[in-house]
Amino acid sequence: SSDDLVPGDVVAVARQTGFSVSGQDMNRIPCDMLLIQGEVVANEAMLTGESVPQLRFAALSESAHLDVKGAHRQHILSAGTSIVMHRPGSGSLTAPAEAAVAVVLRTGFDTTQGKLVRTILFSVDRVTVSSKDAFYFLGILLFCAVLSAAYVLREGLSDPERSRFKLFLACSHIITNVVPPEFPITLSLAVTLSLVQLLSNHVYCTEPFRVPFAGQIDCCCFDKTGTLTAEQLEVDAVHGLADCASSESGVGSPGLPQSLPFHTMAVMAGCNSSTVVDGELVGDPLDKAAMQSVLWSMIVPDMVSSSDGREKLQILQRFPFRSELARMSVVARHVGRGGDWMPSVVPSATVVSAASFLILAKGSPESLRPLLAEVPADYDEIVDGLGRRGMRVICLAWRPAEKRSYQRDEAESKLTFAGLLVLKSRIKAHTISALRSLRLASQKMVMITGDHPLTAAQVSLETGLATLPPLLLGRNSEGALQWSSVHENDVVPFDASQLEHLAQRNTLVVPGPELALLPGELVAPMSRAVQVYARTSPQQKESIVQAMNDQGMITMMVGDGTNDVGALKRAHVGVSLLNSPALPRRLGLPNRDDMARPSVQLGDASIASPFTHKGESVKVVLTIMRCGRATLSTVIMMYKIMALNSLASAFAMSVLSLDGVKLGDGQTAIESVFISMFFFLVSRSQPAPKLVQARPTKSIFEWPVLLSLVLQSTLHVSVLITGWTLAKSHRPLDYKPDKDGDFEPNWVNTTVFLITAGMHLSSFLANYQGAPFLVPITQNRGFMAGVGIFFSVMFF
Repeated sequence: SSDDLVPGDVVAVARQTGFSVSGQDMNRIPCDMLLIQGEVVANEAMLTGESVPQLRFAALSESAHLDVKGAHRQHILSAGTSIVMHRPGSGSLTAPAEAAVAVVLRTGFDTTQGKLVRTILFSVDRVTVSSKDAFYFLGILLFCAVLSAAYVLREGLSDPERSRFKLFLACSHIITNVVPPEFPITLSLAVTLSLVQLLSNHVYCTEPFRVPFAGQIDCCCFDKTGTLTAEQLEVDAVHGLADCASSESGVGSPGLPQSLPFHTMAVMAGCNSSTVVDGELVGDPLDKAAMQSVLWSMIVPDMVSSSDGREKLQILQRFPFRSELARMSVVARHVGRGGDWMPSVVPSATVVSAASFLILAKGSPESLRPLLAEVPADYDEIVDGLGRRGMRVICLAWRPAEKRSYQRDEAESKLTFAGLLVLKSRIKAHTISALRSLRLASQKMVMITGDHPLTAAQVSLETGLATLPPLLLGRNSEGALQWSSVHENDVVPFDASQLEHLAQRNTLVVPGPELALLPGELVAPMSRAVQVYARTSPQQKESIVQAMNDQGMITMMVGDGTNDVGALKRAHVGVSLLNSPALPRRLGLPNRDDMARPSVQLGDASIASPFTHKGESVKVVLTIMRCGRATLSTVIMMYKIMALNSLASAFAMSVLSLDGVKLGDGQTAIESVFISMFFFLVSRSQPAPKLVQARPTKSIFEWPVLLSLVLQSTLHVSVLITGWTLAKSHRPLDYKPDKDGDFEPNWVNTTVFLITAGMHLSSFLANYQGAPFLVPITQNRGFMAGVGIFFSVMFF
């Protein structure tokens, strides 16, 4: 329990079985910790939305400052995550039950989980569309109420026979009725019912005030892998090896019909961050695909073996993947035949077993290129060609090792090229149709990914996110920035003033390294023109979204993993996709559905971003935007209806009350009940089934809304005055208004009551938004039934 821990405590971390006495998961990590000895596989799906358990390593003794979000993220165990497996490791500290060892960094609300929970519980933003609009709106209504009360007060004080106490009550009654007391709950109702609608579509929202923002989206940003394309990867082939020809007798699976050199297979199988849990391989989909394609398997944690059992690799030291480095490497001990043999060429019986140490590395082609002792002549040409086909390219490299332990810089140097591993991932089922709907709605779409620029450009064309020829930002031989065509040899010098012009004819693709070279003041305006960002780090993803926000755009970010969390929180509408809802059950972890209390626990994935979808389809973006537009339209409708009702009440309770016009308690009660019922029923209107190019009105103070209010108010007051005047003609000639008397039915009171009731009903009918953001009013069966009952009660 975090109640027993303080920062600086050294604790043992181990997986337990079952639940504690209080029913809590015993494997739930209670605070943020730095792992200093051993390894832990943590299920972070409930915190970040990452569907794959993450392997966390012990931090090496470094002099650098601790960077929890960046360089040292692989060593951090976050509060709210669950322990899937642990290994003790070797070190000077002795832990009970062969547990891993960690140091407590933060507890309570200071943890990553705690900060997210604090955002939910204590956010200053509440369920409103715009606090500024609300204050102005209430201020105007208060001004009208004060004018009406002042008029009644002046007339009342001029009458010496009128009770001063009842005059005070009349004035206070005017103020409390003209400024509607139901104002907060009415606006919150629209947002709350939208949350119910989202929940029915498996979308969970932890920050309700962001729902109206979903109706104002200017730009939709998408991650690629795991969001637009599936996480499951398939190995296509290994390119760049002159002696590696396709062969039906090769080692590969049907997706890899070629024989590979031993060292290539060693990198594919041994350079990984995966582990084995209950006999199942758990880790990065790329590691699993590469290992399975060469028919190797992990027999125990950190030990992989070929299918015939003659070759084994034991991982002795691991340098984990880091986003800023875009590579990983391991030091492994090899037991087997070794050498540069190929299975289809060298019979197993003719090779003598040997033991040796190897350094195995893999990463992006750009990151490993400077580390290669010799770069193949056609290296860049092959990488660019594969990228144009939309493939994911991983460079493989190795070299012999003289010892068991290295510093990272020493290990990752003078490497020998071992091939380019090419993987492909299918586009998700609903991606193309969802992006087509966004494009038809004239919605700006941007891809922000860490993949290769050419791969990102090709996927953007295949999915329909972009339709124009790609233009890639790069550097010439002198280091100057320039635009180059992907499919042609056209080169255009970089000119910031020409960005808008280029964007009209091309899809601009900006890699992260080139983005880092641009002046800070240019990044924000550039975000309006660029449609694809590639090779971006998590920090760059966040800064890109912030740049769009600085340009006044309302942004949506859709992602699926840890690298997207910063951008998800930075966007106005962040949507996290949970790609593997069945993951806890598959790993033998407790499932909330099986627990006695199906409550949402702190650390659930629903707090990784404002919106979390329990599914993997980006089609949910359409649902969120439709609900957002419907909410915004409903709230504007509420503003207009309350404004009209308040202005009518101000006139009726001031001018008409001085003429002795009164409403009975029964009449007032019935009318109030029906108005409340109508507010609830119109709030339940379903969103329109399709997105359109039109955008809903964002503010009550836009001139079309104000003009509508003025015209409707004029019409309502005119009808009320006309009815009142006609009804007065039926009064006795000696009629004297009794301003403080009790209600008595007469022509004037009944006429004013019916006209007022009709005005209230007409304000709902005339201001119902309907298409294109809500379903037609005739499809709101509850409201139509309420209208029928209203007519029956009022006029029959």
